[in-house]
Amino acid sequence: MRRVLNYDGFRERRKTTLKKIQNYGLAAHNMQSSHATLHPIGKPSFLGGFRFHAQAGAQKPTYIRDSTVSPRPYWSHRVKPIFPKWMNSVPTLVVIVVHAAIIPVIAGMWYYATPKFWEVGYMPTQPSTGFNHQIHAGKLGMDCRYCHTNVEESWHANVPPVKTCYGCHEDGKLGPLASATTEKVQFIRDAYDADKPIEWRNIHVVPDYATFPHNAHINAGVSCFSCHGAINNMPVVAQAESLSMGWCLDCHRNPEKNLVPKDKVTDLYWVQNEWFGKDMNERIHQGMTPEALRATLMQDPPQNCSACHF
Repeated sequence: MRRVLNYDGFRERRKTTLKKIQNYGLAAHNMQSSHATLHPIGKPSFLGGFRFHAQAGAQKPTYIRDSTVSPRPYWSHRVKPIFPKWMNSVPTLVVIVVHAAIIPVIAGMWYYATPKFWEVGYMPTQPSTGFNHQIHAGKLGMDCRYCHTNVEESWHANVPPVKTCYGCHEDGKLGPLASATTEKVQFIRDAYDADKPIEWRNIHVVPDYATFPHNAHINAGVSCFSCHGAINNMPVVAQAESLSMGWCLDCHRNPEKNLVPKDKVTDLYWVQNEWFGKDMNERIHQGMTPEALRATLMQDPPQNCSACHF
């Protein structure tokens, strides 16, 4: 069986041997004749820095200082390294490279993979010539509720049926304006005659797992302008806000910046110029300030998850 070395005893013997060698000089203890020949026998010994040599006919060994041998533990010659020494820096380099690659990706996703980047400005092509809000809600000053009739009672702002459009664009009903708009609105008449709906494309869409009750917001004094932007100036409607969860929570935490007098909720020109066009401390209507409007609410807007996700 292999002997188990006592490491502590070995260290003491090694220390004693090295001290003796230092005291006796480079030729530690030569007991041989002067004509003896030295023969190296392989690997460095545990003495670290001294190479063991045997002489011909010698009864005791000789220890000779060898400056080419660096001090090493006795076990170091038994296992050769598999990888070169420079491989020790590979893990550090891998960590640096991975972080250098991941951080830009995270930063890019932080900005680009958001509704603010992908949704704001969304402007789909509508059927035929579409519906020009700049003319109807802008120049003509039509109230939003003329087309979106049940926005005050329903969660959803309904899209008007064909008969609502045909009520104005029936042949000859516009008088002098009829000749200028005949071609543009002919698709409305065709849909009415065929008794088919116009397939308007939805723009402002919230995820299926979230709800947005229009009636609750309109009756609380949140203007159409707050969510849809200056839609009275849009020939083609585009999404103005991100409609993200952070955007909703920001309004629920500070609702006074989006509240207007209830009789002005759908008056987009007044809201844009006389209310949101002024600083918060300058917004006063019939003695009502934004803070006073918030006080008229039965309670502060909810901020818990179940307010929108149920």
